[in-house]
Amino acid sequence: MLILATTIRKGISMKMLLITLLALTAHTATAQLPADFPPVRTEVLGETAPGFIFLNVAQRHDDIGFYIMMLNNDGTPFFFKDLVTDYSSDFKVQPNGNLSYAQFLNHYTFTGGGDAEHVVLGPDFEVVDTWRMKNGYTAESHDFVLLPNGHALMISYHLEPRDLSHLGGHPRAMVAASIIQEQDSDRNVVFEWRSADHFELTDAVVDNFARAAFDPVHVNSVALDHDGHLLATFNSLSELTKINRQTGEIIWRFGGKNNQFTFEGIEPSQHARGLHHISRLDNGNILFYDNTPVRTEQTARAVEYQLDEERMVATLVWQHIPDEPVLGNFRGSAQRLPNGNTLIGWGTASNRGGPVATEVNADGEEVFRLWFDIEGMSSYRALRFPYPPTAAAVTTEFELLTDNIYAFTQDGVAVGAELRLGELSGDGYNEATLSRYDYAPAAPRFFGKAPLVRPMRFVLAQQGLQDFSGELRFDAAALAIPRPEEAVVLHRRVEGSGLFLPLATSHNAVTNRLVAQISQPGEFIIGHPDLLSLALTPILVEPVDRASLNQALPVLLRWTPRGYVRDYALQVARDREFTDLLVDATALPEALFTLEDVDDQTQYYWRVRVSNDAGDSDWSPVNSFTTAAPSMALVTPQAGAQLQRGLEHFVYWDTNIDSDVAVELYRGDALVAVLDTMPAFSALNWEIDPNLPIGSDYSIRLIGLTNGLTAALAGTFAVIDTVATAVLGAESLPANFSLAPNYPNPFNSSTTIAYQLPTRAQVALEIHSLLGQRVRHLVEQVQVAGHHAVTWDGKDDAGRAVASGVYLYRLSTGRYDLTRTMVLAK
Repeated sequence: MLILATTIRKGISMKMLLITLLALTAHTATAQLPADFPPVRTEVLGETAPGFIFLNVAQRHDDIGFYIMMLNNDGTPFFFKDLVTDYSSDFKVQPNGNLSYAQFLNHYTFTGGGDAEHVVLGPDFEVVDTWRMKNGYTAESHDFVLLPNGHALMISYHLEPRDLSHLGGHPRAMVAASIIQEQDSDRNVVFEWRSADHFELTDAVVDNFARAAFDPVHVNSVALDHDGHLLATFNSLSELTKINRQTGEIIWRFGGKNNQFTFEGIEPSQHARGLHHISRLDNGNILFYDNTPVRTEQTARAVEYQLDEERMVATLVWQHIPDEPVLGNFRGSAQRLPNGNTLIGWGTASNRGGPVATEVNADGEEVFRLWFDIEGMSSYRALRFPYPPTAAAVTTEFELLTDNIYAFTQDGVAVGAELRLGELSGDGYNEATLSRYDYAPAAPRFFGKAPLVRPMRFVLAQQGLQDFSGELRFDAAALAIPRPEEAVVLHRRVEGSGLFLPLATSHNAVTNRLVAQISQPGEFIIGHPDLLSLALTPILVEPVDRASLNQALPVLLRWTPRGYVRDYALQVARDREFTDLLVDATALPEALFTLEDVDDQTQYYWRVRVSNDAGDSDWSPVNSFTTAAPSMALVTPQAGAQLQRGLEHFVYWDTNIDSDVAVELYRGDALVAVLDTMPAFSALNWEIDPNLPIGSDYSIRLIGLTNGLTAALAGTFAVIDTVATAVLGAESLPANFSLAPNYPNPFNSSTTIAYQLPTRAQVALEIHSLLGQRVRHLVEQVQVAGHHAVTWDGKDDAGRAVASGVYLYRLSTGRYDLTRTMVLAK
């Protein structure tokens, strides 16, 4: 059976195919697929867990569409959808049974991933919801978790300006902070965490301080731990971190430079390398996917640790290392399945012919493998879920009487709950049906602070019971209910709609039953009270204290809460005592505020406090800023400086404007060249042309492109040469024409291509796709003999970021022609 539905959304035609395969061979099903559907090959070697394999096309490929897909074990699709405009990430089933994926809005050039919105699909594969971050942040593509209580966890990479010259780095760098945000079902931000408040830049395992933009943290997965705190993996730190949801403070750090655990059963250098996709298992252990370290041939793997969080000991209890190394440097997943198997998504390993997914049983035997039968193609994660969400058990009891206990069973297996009626009215021809779903409720609503909810629900329906009262008892052991003595049963009258209210609940420690007093049918869930709220002062983020700001521009105030938050109060004043108030706002829903108009040359003071169910916090420490006229001043080069040609030198400036800046080079009064046009907060890494004439009368002039503001060097600097570079001796010339391997490789933002010329030559250096299409023209000029290097930023000739994949770089001079391959992995 083949069902084709075409929908139109926002003027874009989107194909949606739902394929139910009834006794069709793989050949027959494949023959009906679109020509741009990715070819898939599988091997079934043993008993797999039930469900479909969830994949997404995770990069651009000339021959492949932007599909999300649910595949049978033979590789044929149960469902797929072409997203048409761009590829996606993180296609999966959420705890409430809905589907979700991250739809890219743009792709980063400074790290892997991109801005995204999280699209939720309902049971008919229609879009039912879209989640976006707030507080001025844009959601990122790596992870999105709908919690069973209706809240959502999202992450963001927020570029923030930093001067890293004190670390020997870029003086005007844009550094990504990782943001974790929790929103409630009404889209209110109730928790937010910012990495820059807790990590040091030097915590990163790789020093990228010289880059103009980079990500030293890179959160890529987040999960709610069993105790209500958060677990998050930070790939650039090689670290798993536990974060306190009450305070925002770090509870512990696992792996990386700041590891706090003692490891048992594994060499210290191997405990964690490139973590992805953290989960806390029902047995209390942690499971994650561990990438291949960059520039190594070590295999990727899935790893399970037992953590003693009191003694701070981590014991390796299980890992899967494939017989043949799988080189998955980026992306990936590890998922423990209901039957005890583990599904591993190998991330970018499939770009180089490796598998997309492998399923292994509890004994470590591989029972399923899947590949893309096309080069340069990968899925962000590979996951397995049963679908559609159906009741795990449905059972009916007839002719119910008072004081009887009805232990609902299906096929001799207990549902996990029993009913005892105390009083009832109606005729004797009655019945009660209890259905158990191993999914969270749809659209849950609560009075006050939402509890932490188990991902299961029960629906009790009746006929002939007009009025009744009794007990609904839940088997805490069979249902794996943690801390049953603290658990509460909640109820709403209508399934899928309305407010959940807590029932009188007790725990029988002898029978380990959770007992709820009931008087109505309806939907029942099991929850625990969330962590106790604390009213803690927020952290003021921007502007930095004592900043000088452009009085002609609006002023953005931003802060970060610590722990649970409901709303904020903000005061802005012209005096430190806050008697001359410009702003006195309460019940602000977001952690940012814009002052549209400010006075000229005025000092302002501001502070914030938080409100939640614990009350009001103290006011934050007071920060100040001063307004000033638009200004721009050159910092380097300084007057009298000597800059050696053929080398790189930073040109940078201080400014409070927000327009682009043209950087001009003068010799005397004559314009030599416009070196570049840069954003206001940036620095030009100027590689001085080796053929630029030497002289001591050079200067730099800056021009603001929208306001005409100028800045110039007060004096001149010299362009110099040295004996070593002015005349390159024959003994220093390269002996051969050569093209070196690019570095780094694979890379995710930029890479350097080095080559050497034994003689002066007309040089062409180009980037090509594997199909031979030219992507970027890097060099086309006559060059002198010597050593040369060029950086490619992963963009094509039109300035667009290209997709992850394998690329060719070709160097030719007419007499010589050399080609090598490189891997771009975002």
